[in-house]
Amino acid sequence: MSIGTKTNSELKISVIIPVYKVEDYLKQCVESVLNQTYTNLEVILIDDGSPDSCPDICDRYREKDSRVIVIHQKNGGISSARNAGLDIATGDIISFVDSDDWIDLDMFEQMIKQKIKTGAAIVCCDWVITDGIEEHERTTLNTKYGAMTSGERVSREILMGRIGNYLWNSLYDKNCWEDIRFPVGRVFEDIAVTFLVFEKVKTVAFLDASLYKYRINNNGITRVPNPLKYYDFFLSHKEQYEHTCKFYPDIAKECCSHTVGSAIILYFHACTDCKRELSQYIPEIREFIDFHKNTISYKCMPKVQKFTLKVYYLSNTLFRVLCFILYKSRLQKLIRYIYRLFF
Repeated sequence: MSIGTKTNSELKISVIIPVYKVEDYLKQCVESVLNQTYTNLEVILIDDGSPDSCPDICDRYREKDSRVIVIHQKNGGISSARNAGLDIATGDIISFVDSDDWIDLDMFEQMIKQKIKTGAAIVCCDWVITDGIEEHERTTLNTKYGAMTSGERVSREILMGRIGNYLWNSLYDKNCWEDIRFPVGRVFEDIAVTFLVFEKVKTVAFLDASLYKYRINNNGITRVPNPLKYYDFFLSHKEQYEHTCKFYPDIAKECCSHTVGSAIILYFHACTDCKRELSQYIPEIREFIDFHKNTISYKCMPKVQKFTLKVYYLSNTLFRVLCFILYKSRLQKLIRYIYRLFF
């Protein structure tokens, strides 16, 4: 029986949850999945060598609920964990949930109904950014794109930086992931693959409901100190730009601007707090920024990126002096916060 002929309850969802150092949040996450009003689930918990109590918590859920599958593996990063989940998933549909987040109890039921109604290969819902107590921001994808649009349109919007590279607010037909896996060993791995998944499908449906709760976790992988994450961020955007030049040349300029913006952020850190760790990448960074000087459009950039880039093109020496002054001055914390908003 194909997905197209199955009824709501016959569609099995494989929920892939990478687990690493989230013992304070894991219970809320897993129980929000196991207690879904839609029950035809396969919940894959990938313990990525977590050094806390997470492995035991995962095993206890496996003992309590037959729908839970647990993989214990040596720490390989979130890409490795997600790939391990994809490799064993048996569901008709794939879902990703981060282990420090949680979902509304009727999220899957609502999204499956939208899938059956529209026949879309991917269904996306809105989400809420929260610290676990207060809500800080709500998204409104449905308002912007309507109930349905093409996969190519979503992919193009991602490449232009108009939609984030989010995995966890969507249900995907399993075949969307047949020949796609996450790059192992890199942070911001979703930037490298999300646009590829969307461009494979004809139709994407949006649900006008904020069903996913994204937790602001200062100990999360993208927030902990890791100088190479700045390079990973640039590298993934560079790969997006190369793809755009090949397949969507009409939006290459906007995508290039987005990529150069990530490069100037990387160069800022290479000149300040991560000199030793990022020094080997400086020639590559500067070559990319210099080569695309006449390709970019400043109107596509946030003000901070625009300002720092203009200073760089005026004088590399002046740029480095400015970086030093800003980083060492009393505005240090503010500047770090501003830059943190863009990666």
